[in-house]
Amino acid sequence: LLLVSSLVVISRGTRVEIIPEEAKQLAEIRVVAGLGFCIGDTVYSLVGNPVITASAPGYKTGEETIDSAHLGKVFSFELLELPGRLVVELLGNAGLLSKTAWRINGRATDISNRLDLELNAGAYAVVIDNPFFQHKELKVDIKRGEQTQLQVDLQPVTGVLEISSMPPGAAVSLDGKEVGLTPLQLEQSGGQYSLGVAAENYVDIVEQLVITRAKPEVSRNYRLKLKKAKVTLSLMPKGGTLLVNGLQKAAQTDLPGKAEGRG
Repeated sequence: LLLVSSLVVISRGTRVEIIPEEAKQLAEIRVVAGLGFCIGDTVYSLVGNPVITASAPGYKTGEETIDSAHLGKVFSFELLELPGRLVVELLGNAGLLSKTAWRINGRATDISNRLDLELNAGAYAVVIDNPFFQHKELKVDIKRGEQTQLQVDLQPVTGVLEISSMPPGAAVSLDGKEVGLTPLQLEQSGGQYSLGVAAENYVDIVEQLVITRAKPEVSRNYRLKLKKAKVTLSLMPKGGTLLVNGLQKAAQTDLPGKAEGRG
């Protein structure tokens, strides 16, 4: 009876063929459900259809049921590679870097100051595109089941600001810091700036400027407006006529310039 039982078990031995070949060399096979056991790459089933798992370093653990049609024959079991992980962090101004566009092998992925992706093992071309910085391309090899982490410092665009005004000699400031008087030519890195132009007795000008790789040169020519002043006149006797530059003016008139008087 023991001999017959042994022959039956052996006759139901199923050889598990692990795919791919690289995984086959290191694969471990186990019976996790059903009455059976495993010796090497062969599964012996005493009754029913055994459920087996296969695992190998760098591959996802898989689970399959050996159906009746394959008992005692060859059963193919394909393992899938574990993905690798690519993390790229950009160093610098987070506000400017948040506008970074990423492409992996020509495919757009995200707009962010940080890339964090799962990728299949292989070689990749990573393109880093930010309007305020020079174009950057990286070659990266991803290994299955491993994380590749990089830190990248992008090269800023070098731009030029040309600021002039009428009248000249107005004070120019960038982000609140005075940088010179008009007319002014200034080298400046790519970015977003708050430009201020101020002159005594004239209305201040504030404008947001952007220097990018596509438009590194920014030119402005401002015609400043005089501030308005109020001239208060007390006339005796009453009922006189007010003339300004030979033209009659009504009371409560705002005049350009800076003046005060009483007469």
